[in-house]
Order: sequence, then C-alpha cells, then structure tokens
Amino acid sequence: MLRFGPCVPLGLALRRGLAAGGGALEQGAGRSERPVGSPFAGSGGSASSRGSRDSRGDSKKPSGNPFTSNPFATADANKGGWSSESAADVEAMQLRRAREASEKTWQYNRMLGVCSAAQDFQGAERIMQRMIKDRIKPNNETFAWVISASAEARDIVRAEFWLNRVAATRLYPKVPQQGAVLRSLAEAGAIGLVQGASVGDSAARTLTGSSGFFLHIKSLSASSREPSPKDVGKALEFFHEMVRQGKTPDLHHYTMLLGVLATGGRWEEVRKQMKDMREKGLEPNEVTYCALISGSAYGKDVKLAEEFFSEAVASGLQPTLGMMNAVLKVAARSVDVPAAERWLMKIKDAGMAPDTISHNTFLDACARAGDIASAEVALQRMTRQKLEPDAMSYNALVRACSGANNAQQAESWLDRMMEAMQPDTRVFNAALKACVDAKDFVRLGKLYERMREEGVAKDAATFTTMALLYARRGDFDRVEDLMFEAREAGFPHLETEYSCLLSAYANARPREPKRAERVFRDMVTEGVAPNDRTSRFLGMALGRNGARDLMVELGIPEPQESQPPDK
Repeated sequence: MLRFGPCVPLGLALRRGLAAGGGALEQGAGRSERPVGSPFAGSGGSASSRGSRDSRGDSKKPSGNPFTSNPFATADANKGGWSSESAADVEAMQLRRAREASEKTWQYNRMLGVCSAAQDFQGAERIMQRMIKDRIKPNNETFAWVISASAEARDIVRAEFWLNRVAATRLYPKVPQQGAVLRSLAEAGAIGLVQGASVGDSAARTLTGSSGFFLHIKSLSASSREPSPKDVGKALEFFHEMVRQGKTPDLHHYTMLLGVLATGGRWEEVRKQMKDMREKGLEPNEVTYCALISGSAYGKDVKLAEEFFSEAVASGLQPTLGMMNAVLKVAARSVDVPAAERWLMKIKDAGMAPDTISHNTFLDACARAGDIASAEVALQRMTRQKLEPDAMSYNALVRACSGANNAQQAESWLDRMMEAMQPDTRVFNAALKACVDAKDFVRLGKLYERMREEGVAKDAATFTTMALLYARRGDFDRVEDLMFEAREAGFPHLETEYSCLLSAYANARPREPKRAERVFRDMVTEGVAPNDRTSRFLGMALGRNGARDLMVELGIPEPQESQPPDK
C-alpha cells in the first residue's frame, strides 16, 4: 500500500503510484492524450482543477521552467511512466508555495491601501503589527502604503519613523509606488522627507524640495501612463501655489507645465499659460515647442503638431532636427505613413541629414500600419545613407510583420538581427506577439525557447504575451503563475495583466466567477481603472447582471457598448 504525506499534491502522488505500481493503473485513466505539437490539447481547454494541470504529460522540459510542463512541448505516446523525481515538479511546487505566500502579503497590502485612502495611519500600523505576528513578510509596497497613510493623515513624525524603517530594511518604494509616496509627502508639506522615499533614484535625490511642483512633475515622469485629469489638475495647483508663495516661474517651470498640459490634452490651458508667459517677457524656446509637439502625439493630432512647428519658425526659431523629428514622431503615433514620409523628406529639403532617430521613427510608422513593404524599403534607404540599423530598427520591422500577421517573416527578421547583433527583449516580444497574432503557436513556442537559450531577460510584455495563450484556453492556473512571476520580477499589475486574468476566468470551463470577482476588486483597490475590455471579461465570468451589480457596488460606471474583446 502506497502512502503519501499530507503535503504531497494529488497529481504527484498519482505519478508516483503509476511509477511504483507499473500497470496497476491504466495509462489512459484520468489522463488525456495530447497530440504532437498541440499546445491546447490534454485538458479539454480548461484548467479548472490541479489534476487536469498535472495530467498534461511527460514532455521533457528545459531546466528553469517553473511550470509542470513546457507549454509547447509535445507528448510522447510511447512513454509509459511518469518521473517521480522530476525537477520541474519540484520547481512548480516551490513556485506555487511562493505564490501563496505572496498572495497573503498582497492581501495585507490591500488593507493598508484602504487605510491610506481613509487617512487611518493607526489602522495601518495595527495591520503591520498583525503581519509581524502572523509572520507575513512585508515588501516594498507594504512600507509605501504605511508611509502614505501617515502622510495622508498629516502625521509627519510617523511618516519620518516609517521612512527610517524603510532605510533599515532597504525596502525602498519601487518606481510604480514612488509617485504616490512623493505626492502624499508633498501634499502633507513634508518636502524635506522626499529624499528618504526616493533613495536609489539620483534624479529624485537632486530635487531641492523648494516646491511640490517639481516633485509632482517628477512623479508623473516616473510613470509610463498618460497623465489623468487629476494629475494635470494637481500640476496646475502646485504651480499656482508656487506663485502664491512668491516664487517667480521661469522658462523652465513653464516648459514643464506646458508639457504636462499638452500631454493631458488641455490645449485651452496651454494657450492661456503661453500668453501669461509672454506677458512676463518669457519667449518659448526650442525645448518648449518640442514639449508641445510631443504632447500632440497623445492625441494623434498631426495637424496640431505642424501648427506648433510653423509657430516656432514664425517666432524666429531656426528649424532643428530635434523639432522635425518630434513632428515625425507624432505622424508615426498617428499611424499616418504618408505624413511621416513627407516629414522625412522635409528634413532633407531643409538641408539636414536624417539621423538614426529619423529613420527609426519612420520605421515605427510602418510598423504601426503593418506595412512590411514600406518598412523594408526604409531600411534599405537607411543603409544606403551609411547608417547602421540598430535594435530599434529591427524591432520596428518585426512589429510590422506582427501587424501583417506574418509570423514567418517576423522570425526571418529576428534571424537577420541575430546575425548582426545581440537581440534584446523588445525584439523578442515583438516576434512573440507576431506569432500570437498569426495564431502560430508552434513558432511561438520555438521563439520562447530561443529567448531562454539566448539569455534574454523577460519584461512585463513577455509575461502578458505568454499569458494570453493560456487565457484563451481558460488555463487560469498557468496565467496566475505567470502574473505572479511578473509581480515578483517587479512588474505591477496594470490593465493588461488584469485583462489576462479575467479572460482566463471567463474562458475556463466551468467558469471561475469567484476568482474573477476577487481579482476585479483587487484591480479597483490598486487604482487601476476598469475599461471596456476588463468589464466585458468580468461580464463573461460573472454574467451580465452579476457584473453590473458588482460595478454598482464599487461605484464604477458601466462602460458603453462596443465590440466584444478577443478571447
């Protein structure tokens, strides 16, 4: 009689039973055969139980793979037994235990976030004491929430105490949390404490602390997202407060403010501030106009960018390559290939030679449009001018193949890049996405293995691209593992990560409404705004009425109808 301790997972116990009992259990019982090369066969397209995940087969896996099986490995029907000492099984168990421990930390962090929003620093400290009692390991976000809670309550003494604890543990707030900590301290008037929340960031350490305006602009620049109306309003508020305190804004202050306003699409306020600036005898310079032109890219407004360029020239400024490249970038962001080519020619007409940035920006326009032919012609034109293509150039070509759903050509350009230079993460991610868009999952697995073999680091896009595969088949266990890995690697959960999770719960059979509700609540608590995509996946998992009730409870307006998202 076989015995297994309580800590041994059922799937592993079955494997050992098969290995020890030989033919006592039929190989086909409780285990589905997977055809060679198919990443979706084996569990009926669902991972609703651990047993189904453990039954995915005996395919060989490269060392370092955290999953129980390679997502693209093929099954060998001739193998009759299971390896009871598989290194991948041990790694999968360790990953799952680490994920469960991390989830406990995130649960406490969510409670700390509620305390911070309620300005309840005493409640936050009680939660910290409970964490210590329960032996839950705090992380960077834990201390960031406690500091923010103290600052929100205007208790500078406690904020300084917790900053000292941060210095002792060296769990400094990461970039995604820095903005919240900086804003909380600045609004509390604790400008002198900002350096303690910004250790490790040389740019933040050089801030003079004379104005919360610089701190707020810095927190916005630390974030990759587009500034929200609240962010723009806060920048204006800090700017006016600086003026009320008697500090006269200089051209640098106005340029920073105009850049934020332009990025936020506040064009009426932009014109008002430019008028005020000129009345004070300050004329916009090249940097100012570059900031305004770049801000036009967020609205994909080529005409507005061209108007700012014409205004700069009319004011007496000489056209520079930087200004013209800024307009070219707006055309690329607007997916306007003819406009991008027109501005590339204007650079030559102005007597300047397009540089690598100019050509790469045009290649980016071709990539966004999925225009492989124009991208290849642009690369030839670049080499004729004796400019060596760099990683950005090849990245654009691979992305163009992705837009055209041509995974084979994407791999071909990746091969050409590897002949010339070491590939980077972005190029591999573009190639992976090309495979996903073309639904070429065999090639996707091949490229993923090449990425590992080349030692190329993974980033957030790598995890979400791979998670998309499992989300489509409803394998929420694998998606959760990937999202856990991403978070442990320092990548916060944003809309894309939550979309992958909600999609996996919606596509699972049976569906996972409880998990979907928990993740959606976590998303709202962490300040990630639901959009049409996440709301629709929520509706698929909970049902239309259940999703509507949850959104009403959380005070979230129901998004307008649009096309259903791709599963």
